[in-house]
Amino acid sequence: MALLSQAMRAQAFTGSTDSFFTAIAGQQGRAWTDRTVRAAYHADPRASDTLHRLDDLRRRGVITNAELERLRARLRV
Repeated sequence: MALLSQAMRAQAFTGSTDSFFTAIAGQQGRAWTDRTVRAAYHADPRASDTLHRLDDLRRRGVITNAELERLRARLRV
């Protein structure tokens, strides 16, 4: 992170675009995008099916809302 801040500072003082800075920013942008997309979508398609089943159990009164949340946290869905 210190290297990135140094590159940003150098660009601010010189006003020139640095290809090294652009490469680092691109890598960080890709890493952020990958993390964000993985968090938004379930990697396992069965997780969605499990979530629907758990919600159905809650609607039928088999499990409570608190139990549903605890199971969702355990499954990370």
